[in-house]
Amino acid sequence: MKTALAIIIALLVIGGGYLLFANKTQAPVTNPATGGGTSAPLETTNPNGYVPSEPAPQTDSAPAAAASAPSVKTVTVTYDGSSFSPATATIKKGDTVKFVDTSSSQMWVASAPHPTHQGYSGTTVSQHCPDTAGVAFDECAPGNTYTFTFQKIGSWAYHNHFNTSAHGTVVVQ
Repeated sequence: MKTALAIIIALLVIGGGYLLFANKTQAPVTNPATGGGTSAPLETTNPNGYVPSEPAPQTDSAPAAAASAPSVKTVTVTYDGSSFSPATATIKKGDTVKFVDTSSSQMWVASAPHPTHQGYSGTTVSQHCPDTAGVAFDECAPGNTYTFTFQKIGSWAYHNHFNTSAHGTVVVQ
């Protein structure tokens, strides 16, 4: 009876130790652009390779599908009150650029030229704002963040509508 009890206790200790040490967590990801901190936005990717507005693809072999599907990226551009950084962002067709205002001034990201904002969509600000279809590269109102998915290949100049000397370019390949 004592031997059976000792075996049961030993099995419980071994099982508990396994569960305690086998359930490891991944170390936090740091941003090398901030010296290891996490205060600046990180560039992210969509490992599934599909546009979030579309339903996720259904496959029998998830690893093979993920390896063959193109990666959709989100690139972050910051606005510090006087300029955008990076000044030029290069992405693929279907990728997204997220503009983040880190200043206390106003930001309204819009396609060049100022004041019509018609460079990307071919329509003027009065024609496409509000942009309910999501096809005009124009924030249409001030905000702290603005996200736009580029579906046209080309070099697209933009500016801050409130500070036209702050400008940049998105190159879509």
